[in-house]
Amino acid sequence: MGSRLVPPDFTNPYGHWEDYEFVKLNSAFLSQRIARSKWEEQIRKLIECRNALGIPWGWKDPRTCDLLRDYLEFFDNPPFIRCIRSATQIEASIIKAYRWTPTNARLGRLRREQELDRYLPRRNLFEVDFTELRTDRRKIVESLVQFCGLAEATEQRISSAINFIRPLAEP
Repeated sequence: MGSRLVPPDFTNPYGHWEDYEFVKLNSAFLSQRIARSKWEEQIRKLIECRNALGIPWGWKDPRTCDLLRDYLEFFDNPPFIRCIRSATQIEASIIKAYRWTPTNARLGRLRREQELDRYLPRRNLFEVDFTELRTDRRKIVESLVQFCGLAEATEQRISSAINFIRPLAEP
């Protein structure tokens, strides 16, 4: 999921677990600091570099929701993991991270959810509910391992992933 992640900060003291390179490019494009052609070129290069690793890979970046239609052009039937959280939790996170008003946070959440509902493929999709993830960690981790085809996932790695997930209530 990336080797260089966005570091923890006041909005998330445990870390965001977002791939820095995707975040940087997506942020630059969405804020119009780079042109579409430059974004496409850089994203294509980044994807090629990741594919060259010869191992399963992916990234987490909420901005991908806003660019999902564009990203689908780079892949042939990619698998997706969609994380489901309550509207209240999502909006609180947006307000804290971006200092948006409650109304703008709601509109931003709705816009992203509409993009996901519109462009996410119905097949090759795994949905993870954060509440279930925090209460039945083993079941979800084992299902994710199977969905991702990670045959090399040993019991030690699965246990490590399970123990990594914080069973705390989200802010």
